Amino acid sequence: MITISDCEAFCDADPGWVRELARREGLDMVQAYAQAHESMTGVPSPVKSTGPAHPVEGDSSCRRVA
Repeated sequence: MITISDCEAFCDADPGWVRELARREGLDMVQAYAQAHESMTGVPSPVKSTGPAHPVEGDSSCRRVA
């Protein structure tokens, strides 16, 4: 589980700004830190994929390599 202490250690965002972001957007603090990190770095926080990780079989733009 990611804690707020983890977020504070790895994100350089001002904690006051993150609290305001959480309040304004209705986020919990971990989500607010993730959003703050993304907005500061332009790098989205990792999100578990809900779709297939690879192209669907039969996609003509993809070749299978043996």
